Amino acid sequence: MANLDDIFATQKNGVVAINNLASYIQNISTKYVGVTLYQDTLTTATGTTDMMIYTAPTGSRSYITELDITNTNATPANVYFYIVAPATSGPGTAATTNALLYNVQIPGNSIFQWTGALLFTVGYTLQARASVSGVNIIVTGGTVA
Repeated sequence: MANLDDIFATQKNGVVAINNLASYIQNISTKYVGVTLYQDTLTTATGTTDMMIYTAPTGSRSYITELDITNTNATPANVYFYIVAPATSGPGTAATTNALLYNVQIPGNSIFQWTGALLFTVGYTLQARASVSGVNIIVTGGTVA
């Protein structure tokens, strides 16, 4: 373990070396790097099965850090994203009360990016739809055992 003089010397040089902090940070960043969880074209349908784009897997928790939404149309598109808790007989229903993004307009031939941190436990779903066809989505995140 570093003594106080070593800590002050390293801080003076712009380096922090407290109890292997660099190693700890590297371990976290390696473990929680996002991967593509889902990639496809959004549906225009409003049914739960049609709108479901990601479900947290059994035995782990999932996190979503980024949504990349691309409107490949020349005209604007509106998108709707919902975080839906599980119901007793399957996924719950998307509604304004569980909306993450609601009626967000994406200009023609443009991309919209959402970044944040969402933690999903087993059974939670991300559901989405678009007002027109031709809107693509990439969901980035990962799982934690």
